[in-house]
Amino acid sequence: MLNDLPTERVTPALRFLAAEAKLSQQSLGERVGLSQSAMARRLSGDTPTTLDDLARIAGALGYDVRVTFVERVPQAVAS
Repeated sequence: MLNDLPTERVTPALRFLAAEAKLSQQSLGERVGLSQSAMARRLSGDTPTTLDDLARIAGALGYDVRVTFVERVPQAVAS
């Protein structure tokens, strides 16, 4: 589930991992150094999650973050 996530699936994956770890937004925020409301905004997608945020949140959940750059395949133009 967590391998090769498209960017739009990162926030749901963080919510899933937090739920699996049985961590509330408050507890996770304390581990990361964010308030409960700041953590809620990141987990809901209301506040963009930076790579630094992502690494800190993932670390608090027992995970590392790996970023991979993949060359785009040009899409055919419909005529």
